Amino acid sequence: MEFRKLTTEEVASRRKRNIAVALSLAGLSLLFFITTMIRVSENLGSM
Repeated sequence: MEFRKLTTEEVASRRKRNIAVALSLAGLSLLFFITTMIRVSENLGSM
């Protein structure tokens, strides 16, 4: 199996895309966490 060497532009593009995906996942995780904490606090308040 042959692999070609990536150009510097391709490496930079891949790095930027990986950072964007990582930030998106972190943001989504944070959103889920905050939503969960709000829902739990509402349920504890109604007890």
